[in-house]
Amino acid sequence: MNIVERIKWLAEKQGINIKTLEKTVGLGNATIRGWEKSSPRCDKLYLIAQHFDVSMEWLLTGKEEKNYQMKINYYLMHTIQRTKKQKKL
Repeated sequence: MNIVERIKWLAEKQGINIKTLEKTVGLGNATIRGWEKSSPRCDKLYLIAQHFDVSMEWLLTGKEEKNYQMKINYYLMHTIQRTKKQKKL
């Protein structure tokens, strides 16, 4: 799966098409389709990653950062702890 295929897959999961995605994040028409022939600029890739809450590395390679899952687990653990403390108050 290449970058454009990964973006299309994420868009389908969200129930939107590429044209809608481009408009939502502020990209021009056919910008994403153009990435099939040339590499995306970092700032544009960042917009897509932020929209879908995925890493830029995953969009580019299909692989996560080595510590990404650890970061998620850390965040979840602290969120659960805060929720438990709030319920006790």
